[in-house]
Amino acid sequence: MKTIKLLLPSSLIVILLTGCATSIPISSPNGKIGHAINCSAVTMAQCYQKAGEMCGGRGYNILNQKKQSQGFFTPADKSLVVECN
Repeated sequence: MKTIKLLLPSSLIVILLTGCATSIPISSPNGKIGHAINCSAVTMAQCYQKAGEMCGGRGYNILNQKKQSQGFFTPADKSLVVECN
């Protein structure tokens, strides 16, 4: 019974984290603040939303994006690199 009580919170954390776009702050070639966003676990629409959240009301320019759909033997590979205005 103790094992079940310990595993349940851990399982919930894993489930919650799998549906998030993750972001790493970067410096763009122009010296502006930017973000490299991993979107593999979410839709591209959610990824664009994450970029908007990261840059706030300033907006952003897309420097690079990758949209490789999940295949039979390969996982989805979606990412977005943005530069905040």
